[in-house]
Amino acid sequence: MLDLDISKVDGRFVDSKKFPIDTIFFESTNPLSESIWELTFKNSCPIPITYHWSIYKSKAEKIFLEDEPSHYKVNPDYGQILESEEKIFKLHFSPIHAEPYYEYADFIIENLPIKAMRNPPPALLAFA
Repeated sequence: MLDLDISKVDGRFVDSKKFPIDTIFFESTNPLSESIWELTFKNSCPIPITYHWSIYKSKAEKIFLEDEPSHYKVNPDYGQILESEEKIFKLHFSPIHAEPYYEYADFIIENLPIKAMRNPPPALLAFA
């Protein structure tokens, strides 16, 4: 069974089972500066989890996946989290102008059977 949680945000412990984290916003940041969130994911299941981060933009209800410059980046952006391992991800935001940025970063788990998920979201069940 998949058991992957955010265990820390900026080094502080969180109970993501009790208080799920599905969205993180960056506060206002001066142009050409950088803000960083540090997320620690804990893999409590007995199998390694292969992942990648997908960064995309949304403009007027359309999603763009082409290679436009992004104001967000995640390190590491792909890899594996071994069984019982904690992995730290750094989410960077570097705006160029003082304006809202409608960009998103999704954590994608690869090659995992849907049967390995507890209570998968209905949209994912329909897709599978």
